[in-house]
Amino acid sequence: MGSYDEEAERALDEAEKCLADASRDDEDPLEWLIETYGKEKGRNYDFSHQAYHQIDSSWECRDCVVLGTDEYFEKLKEINEQEEV
Repeated sequence: MGSYDEEAERALDEAEKCLADASRDDEDPLEWLIETYGKEKGRNYDFSHQAYHQIDSSWECRDCVVLGTDEYFEKLKEINEQEEV
């Protein structure tokens, strides 16, 4: 569903390895990403990773269906940020 983000994938791999090494397997990697990279970058890495690994049908509104991949995910990011406020 999302484009591949090599930097995000490396960060998630590192998070999973560090959590496993510290016997914290049950902890959400997002917490580790935020602690390590800061709130914005950590959340972006988590979002990119989840979007890339998402396999599902998607129904888009008429405004989003015409967007290219990068434009579409930029729009999703904007919507996500607005919902958090």
